[in-house]
Amino acid sequence: MISFSPTSDPSSFGHHFHVRLNGITLDDTDKKVLETLRPIGVQITDHNFDQEAPYEKWIEKLSSLLDGVYARTGREKMLVSIDHEGGRVHRPPPPLTHFPSPASYQARAYEVAKCMATELLSLGINLTFSPVCDIHSNPDNPVIGNRSFHSDTETVCQRVREYIQGAKESSILTCAKHFPGHGDTAVDSHLELPSVEHTKEALQSRELLPFRAAIDSGVDMVMTAHVMIPHLDPKFPATLSSTILPALLRQELQYEGVIITDDLDMKAITKHFSETVIAQQTLPAGCDILLFNHEPIRATKVAKELYRLLDAGSLNESLLRKSFERILKLLEKLPDKQAPSVLAQELLRQNEALRADISKETQ
Repeated sequence: MISFSPTSDPSSFGHHFHVRLNGITLDDTDKKVLETLRPIGVQITDHNFDQEAPYEKWIEKLSSLLDGVYARTGREKMLVSIDHEGGRVHRPPPPLTHFPSPASYQARAYEVAKCMATELLSLGINLTFSPVCDIHSNPDNPVIGNRSFHSDTETVCQRVREYIQGAKESSILTCAKHFPGHGDTAVDSHLELPSVEHTKEALQSRELLPFRAAIDSGVDMVMTAHVMIPHLDPKFPATLSSTILPALLRQELQYEGVIITDDLDMKAITKHFSETVIAQQTLPAGCDILLFNHEPIRATKVAKELYRLLDAGSLNESLLRKSFERILKLLEKLPDKQAPSVLAQELLRQNEALRADISKETQ
């Protein structure tokens, strides 16, 4: 059972952490993080699949990996996520369908979302870090590009609605990203800290609109962007900003659900902010879950730092309790735990036919 009892034991803060796994089997670092921190979620990525094995074999290995995760965390329910957008953001090996980028399938977002969700659920995954709500407004953007549905704001809003509807009908959780918008940047936040010179009014008229559409459509989670917006906060990016997230996401958009950070191992953060600052800023800024997708051992260090801040009276316990309650509500939405299993060939053929149709339509 998950309970609200913040103590010096890092696992008491585990419901605030989501980490990646290092390989096809649990290594010593994985085991240490899972047992010490007991994170509320794990992220599956390409190196967690045996990419060269036949379908039945890599499914079997993935099932064993996830069994180990549940056993070592002692959790009956947890978030099992994946970055899965299509195009260059695709992790599972064949025969799962490798759809093209969102820009290519945007006119059929509903159908694609349903297919993706069915395939991901068959892997034991219950959360997709999609849809991308960023608008492709800057042609020099090195990280978003065709990951966005479109350069037109209303088109992005409509496709976001359709995607979430399709995913929800197939019972997978969705996550809108990257708030409050990564589309107008010219720097990749994996490598450096981007900055945009938008005013609040400019954000309201464009960047925030797809996120409003996602929230109105019942999106389950929102992911932050490691982006500076100096007009709103000259010191911290959105992920760490006690100005941007409360003012824009909680108040402006009236969002009451879970906020997860983008990967806190990205250089936009690690080059500029220490683990102490991460602990000081993320939860007070409004983030509920902290994602560590490259160096999960850092998550245990931040958990210990959170307790130190709480013990020193620098972290508000009522704030933690409200965050805890949001996380509990999210866990209640999870579908029943499903072991990875091989999909029927006919279903895979249908999904591949949809992919082929989209490819023809966009040639």
